[in-house]
Amino acid sequence: MCVNAISDRQKAASCAHFYISRLPGGADKVLAAEGFACLAQEWLHEVGFGDADNFAEVEESHAAAAQALGLMEDNLLRLRVEDALRQAGLWTDEYSGLMHQKTPEDLVCKLFEDPSIVRR
Repeated sequence: MCVNAISDRQKAASCAHFYISRLPGGADKVLAAEGFACLAQEWLHEVGFGDADNFAEVEESHAAAAQALGLMEDNLLRLRVEDALRQAGLWTDEYSGLMHQKTPEDLVCKLFEDPSIVRR
């Protein structure tokens, strides 16, 4: 991955997010998101070893890295759900909207009511 060549981890995480958002859905997108979540974890780990004399800067960097990791992990979870629904032939715009705007419970309830589930 060319993103690994970027020495500034914050820029690398931003590039990773941009890259993932432009990939078509599927297993490759999930795999890329998993790799980039690892990149965010490495960034968070590296920030933990900052300069003790510049505590405010280290704290700010740590907060940015933690936020990036949280976003990457949330994105990864959504992509895994999307991929599972695609593989099962259940992916629709309605489910996409539920997944991105509501709680997971709403999506599960709607899937439970899906008429194709009964036919399977």
